Amino acid sequence: MGISIYQWIVILIALWIILAPIAIIHILMSKLERKEKLLWVGIVLLLNFVGVILYLFIGLKQRARASKV
Repeated sequence: MGISIYQWIVILIALWIILAPIAIIHILMSKLERKEKLLWVGIVLLLNFVGVILYLFIGLKQRARASKV
């Protein structure tokens, strides 16, 4: 007996509920420009779990580049 599709959905929703606020706080505390912050918050909220993953892979690199300037 494996994990059913409904259990996977619950796990993904729980992960999004935990990771989305953390990502949004991280975005808002960053040194990115106001437009970039708004864009990333929109991506995280509108694309749900995919938005969080995009921020982790793309946004963090962008934030690191912005902090070097």
